[in-house]
Amino acid sequence: MDAFRTGRFVHCLGALRGNTSNEALALGTRALLRLRRFDEALGTAERGLERVSEISHRERGELEMLRAATLANLQRLTEAQCGFDDARAYVQSATSPALEAEFDYFEALLNFSNHDLARCERGCRKVLAPAPFVYRPADHFVPIEHARARAHGLLGTLAAARSDFAAQAMHLKRSLAEIENSPVADAWFRAAQLANVATFARESGAAVELAFVRERFEAIAWIPELMPLRYDILNCLAWASALNGDHLGAFRDLRGAIESAPSAPLKIAACVDKAFLARELRQDLVAREELDYAERLSDSVCWSDTADREIDVLVRFSQALAPENPRKARRLFDLYLKLRDAARSQHPAYFDERSRLSETVAEGVICRAEGKLARAAELLRHGFVRWRALGYHWRAAVVAIELAELGAGRTSAAFLAEQAALRPNSWIALRAQALLGSAKV
Repeated sequence: MDAFRTGRFVHCLGALRGNTSNEALALGTRALLRLRRFDEALGTAERGLERVSEISHRERGELEMLRAATLANLQRLTEAQCGFDDARAYVQSATSPALEAEFDYFEALLNFSNHDLARCERGCRKVLAPAPFVYRPADHFVPIEHARARAHGLLGTLAAARSDFAAQAMHLKRSLAEIENSPVADAWFRAAQLANVATFARESGAAVELAFVRERFEAIAWIPELMPLRYDILNCLAWASALNGDHLGAFRDLRGAIESAPSAPLKIAACVDKAFLARELRQDLVAREELDYAERLSDSVCWSDTADREIDVLVRFSQALAPENPRKARRLFDLYLKLRDAARSQHPAYFDERSRLSETVAEGVICRAEGKLARAAELLRHGFVRWRALGYHWRAAVVAIELAELGAGRTSAAFLAEQAALRPNSWIALRAQALLGSAKV
């Protein structure tokens, strides 16, 4: 239990080896879910359900719930709903508000996967409602505060689907507060929510948000299992530092991200970001070296076998390659679209406009490199207008730079000048100074 709560999931499984109790099977299923070893998780939960006549309603409810949650992760959504229906009576008769809250969260998550956003939100609100009074409630491994934290996280995702990013940020901070204030630790989830909060520090560049994330980042014990989350947070801190003109700090954070990256695709992403920043600061040799290294790494990657989150690396990578190798950039971008479609409704592009805008801008840059200037301008204008409307101003400024170089951005040029004035020490200001005197603009 301690290994699980401190994020050492592989160690947890090793400690459970040979233990066939129902509690051990449930904990093993949870650890396998965290490790995304879904087929093994399903088999583990089903082993416990082979002896249903020997287990309590609480134990059966927990195992049935975990089995259904695993089926949802395997995209066997109809079977998952049947599994939740089977579990419901046992969960509700277990006299455990914490178990009921976790059940409601998992079912809400299934409703999100089924695009039933109204039922998903109702499920989350049910988790957040005051817990019913139960005389001598049954113990449950997951405290009710943890279920509340997850419900806030899911409500944040729903807010993002409605493009209400202020509400998303609010829910993410509430989620982080719930898990931080719980007397029972969950180091992995806490780091995951900090990574989500860090994305907003990255977008705003606000010094107070940067300090909020960095203070909590420094307090985490970064064990190997948490390295993917350390990578995410450092990457966000790097961008926030760059927006504040702390380019040395940005390069330091990107170096830390590269060292923390648990896979070649994530190393490629950090190298691409480092190359981008170096190029904007006129450090062309550094930029070329980083991009060359990213290309060498990419030759060893079988992209069709990468994790879902890692296929998004292809968007930034293809955009970075486009000016020098548009043919390869197009091939990688098309591969991304194929892999994204295979991920179906689980990919953010299906419910989050920000993901789609990243695609739009990348394709615009590739079209420009291919000489399709009218199409490039069309895509980039759309990206600029929508990023600006969503309040993602520095991203809009980056697109404005592309439009200025195309001579297609009078409105965007004025906006770029405004953003440069707001961030006088950033790379945006350096580029604006070089571009805004150009006859093209």
